[in-house]
Amino acid sequence: MKEKLLRLVNDRKERIIGSEVSIEAAIFICMCKIKGVDYFILEKRSPNIRQGGEISFPGGKVEKTDEDPQETALRETSEELGIALDKIDIYGKYGVVLNPLGLIIHCYFGYINIEKLEELNPQISEIERLIIVPFEYFWKTIPLIEEIAVENIPNSNIKNMDIPSKYRNPWRVASRKIYFYNYKNDVIWGITGGIIYDFISSLKKL
Repeated sequence: MKEKLLRLVNDRKERIIGSEVSIEAAIFICMCKIKGVDYFILEKRSPNIRQGGEISFPGGKVEKTDEDPQETALRETSEELGIALDKIDIYGKYGVVLNPLGLIIHCYFGYINIEKLEELNPQISEIERLIIVPFEYFWKTIPLIEEIAVENIPNSNIKNMDIPSKYRNPWRVASRKIYFYNYKNDVIWGITGGIIYDFISSLKKL
């Protein structure tokens, strides 16, 4: 047993407990520089797909054929924006989002090397249109912040367990903040809004 425990300690691979029952995805916090101005590149998803109408960064589900989540971010960005892989410059991994609905999102960041937006050929089956937002907008804008909470309703199995009584009745799960940015009537919120807010806040601390 001790030998196995030591092997576990020496395993340097990032471990997310519970990931086997979760869906893993990867996104690319995608930026570009055009005529000296830095922009974020976002996508409004086509209405005919599951995430229809949502605004997000390029990205998608980690497939078994992907070597790691970074490869997912690269592959999805290339496919969705219609850009060659060698034009995508990933600087590194920013972090991991643990979504309350069981989604694990690996976030990478960097630039795509283009001189004009016309070099992009968005995948129309998934993308209704691109939303190009100046970096300065997020830097200067204070988002609208709403706080939501979810109530957990235990099932009959839990009610019959010997646990503190407050957990045998409906209890409130910790509330969380949702960030809303309204850019030219495009509302950027949810997971994407939260990632942007955290990303900009981290940069301001440097």
